[in-house]
Amino acid sequence: MAYQVWINNASGRVNLSKLTIDGTGNGAGGLCSEYVAGVFYQNSSGTASQIATRNQKAGCGFGFYVEGGSANPSVTIENSSIHDYDFAGIYTETNSTTSELTATITGNDVSCAFTGIDFCGGILLQGGTTDTVTGNFVSSTFDGIGAAPSVTGSISHNTVMNASERGIGTGADAVSVTSNKIINAISNNGSIGIFLYTAVGTIQSNSITNANAGIGFNCSLNPNVHSNTISDAGIGLVNVPSTVTTSNSYSNVGTIRSGC
Repeated sequence: MAYQVWINNASGRVNLSKLTIDGTGNGAGGLCSEYVAGVFYQNSSGTASQIATRNQKAGCGFGFYVEGGSANPSVTIENSSIHDYDFAGIYTETNSTTSELTATITGNDVSCAFTGIDFCGGILLQGGTTDTVTGNFVSSTFDGIGAAPSVTGSISHNTVMNASERGIGTGADAVSVTSNKIINAISNNGSIGIFLYTAVGTIQSNSITNANAGIGFNCSLNPNVHSNTISDAGIGLVNVPSTVTTSNSYSNVGTIRSGC
């Protein structure tokens, strides 16, 4: 890990504010031979507010990398500008299957250096974390916001624009995805506004506009997908089992649903 700011197992809260962290000329070998991180919170608590991270590029470049641990830290990332990285803007993770990190991610502007060839995510939530993701603007990514299966928390009131694969993707049973706006999920590969691989996670009151497909069920029998608004999409719902009943609002949608 090549980090620019490293908070390592701190005994108290470490707060950062109004810093510009620029990774230009980092000298990393590329293709993920090193991870380059603007800010690395490692098993430490604190708040990062009004930070600008940019140009963290190495094939695996991160604006913020937040790792939990035995201290069960609490980290807030708020009101920051995170752009021109090449793997993830904000990344949370632990080595545990139960939560060892609480992260609050709110009011940030996240945009990657996506070329259309490499992977580039916006806000990626990995296992063993409890995350509240709200009020962020995420643009020009491969995946806008993603939650792995053992994540808990909520993803709400975010705007995700120009995602080339998935606006929001979740496999987490204990994460609710509500009241988000996904705009322009269009690509030659067939982008999806919200992609779920959870059978019970709540997917409600989201707005999806201009997408190849609105919501992808991945053949899940999830009964908690309803009250979403899908407009200007090729297909409203894709890979939906025939036994699933879901009530959403559709306008200017070519095909309402397709089965498994």
